[in-house]
Amino acid sequence: MLNNEYFRIYNESLDIIYDSLSNLLKEKEPFIEHYTLYNHKKITDYMLFVRDFYKESKQDSMPKNIQNKSKYIADLWKNLNEVERKEYKDKAKAMLDFFKKTYKKEKKQIYKKEKKIEEDVQILFVNNKRNNILDKIKIENIEYYIDWNNNLIDIENH
Repeated sequence: MLNNEYFRIYNESLDIIYDSLSNLLKEKEPFIEHYTLYNHKKITDYMLFVRDFYKESKQDSMPKNIQNKSKYIADLWKNLNEVERKEYKDKAKAMLDFFKKTYKKEKKQIYKKEKKIEEDVQILFVNNKRNNILDKIKIENIEYYIDWNNNLIDIENH
């Protein structure tokens, strides 16, 4: 029962995901990357097949009279031969490995950036009586701190 419910939700969400976000699925696959890493899910061969279907359907003219896209895609998937399915499985594994490697690097860079902001904020705390700095941003080559009231504080003139 629970398994059937999971697959129903999964298929519906895939349909929504690829209908509404298919324009995001470019070279770096940002949505699949986000979905995979932050929800601890695997990239499946079926997800890549759906992605390719939507990429191709933009270029080719897809039949307009399709009532249920997810069923249509599922039928196409069932008709694939073993070699094509294996290709998708290999692509999914390679993509997941790539995302994991780049995610680790990005995570380290984000951590370093956060540490740097923390150090800058600590220095500013000494000079700032309000002690309410939230973040640091750069607008047109001028660095600003943002306080809890969403005020911009110019670092150089503070």
